[in-house]
Amino acid sequence: MAGLLPLLSAQGLATANDFTLKISGNVEQELVLSLDDLKALGMTKVRTTSTWNAEAAEFEGPLVRDVLAKAVAKGKTVTAIASNNFQVPIPVSEFSGFDVIIAIRENGEPISRRRKGPARIVYPRDNHPDEIDINRDSYWVWNLIELQVAE
Repeated sequence: MAGLLPLLSAQGLATANDFTLKISGNVEQELVLSLDDLKALGMTKVRTTSTWNAEAAEFEGPLVRDVLAKAVAKGKTVTAIASNNFQVPIPVSEFSGFDVIIAIRENGEPISRRRKGPARIVYPRDNHPDEIDINRDSYWVWNLIELQVAE
């Protein structure tokens, strides 16, 4: 069984203890946050479906606007960066207009790398079906590792 642990970790089935989320760019305080740091910011629950999941799931994590406030972010755009270097600019106004979270739990469990974690951006899509549609799908960044703030 001990021989399986490296394999499980390599496949993303184990929760990563080495995860950090960097908040950088136009901020007063650059941050490197662990999963525990994110939990300490307060957890918000969002139950929603997505383009990838027709069945609703319950996600939990801090509001993106609270994470940005902790860093004292000053900008109009946040580029969300995934571990595979996928990058997408998101207007900061998205985070005040909707309760967008950095999900670190799905249905009560930590999100493994294989399940697009340990952190991913989740919108409350089902709460705003006329506003949060397929045009915002690219903002749902998974395997999130950095938020870069720009003017």
